[in-house]
Amino acid sequence: MLTFGCIVLTAYTAVTMVLCWHAMTTPPDALTYALFGFWGVEGGWSALIRVSERREKAEEKENPHP
Repeated sequence: MLTFGCIVLTAYTAVTMVLCWHAMTTPPDALTYALFGFWGVEGGWSALIRVSERREKAEEKENPHP
């Protein structure tokens, strides 16, 4: 998921810069903030889920169930 997010952000940035350069305008701020914000939150939640899964596995190894 994180790799896909990086690909989307890179493609968006490249396409936006090319289109804005041809149109001689600035990139749309609201769309840029929304897109980067979404992927930032998505990456943060993915990291939190991964950390909690690893923590649960470590606790299970230390305290096996009867």
